[in-house]
Amino acid sequence: QNTEQTYWMRDREVVIARQEPDNAHFANYIRLASPYVSNPHARIRQNSTTGQFELASFSQYETRLNEQVVPRSAPE
Repeated sequence: QNTEQTYWMRDREVVIARQEPDNAHFANYIRLASPYVSNPHARIRQNSTTGQFELASFSQYETRLNEQVVPRSAPE
């Protein structure tokens, strides 16, 4: 839909996922109604040591950050 939204992180870690009934009870999930979003799609975490943000991609499609494709992360 090419829309922009802002989400404020309330937890040290948030997961971006497709809006599905099985993930509705997770408080730290950002659920998007899109066929292009995997379930889960990506995780954003703030490193408690460095204060920097880390991105892990789990998408079966692709994850982009600043229009650059992020390589798929290992499950661990």
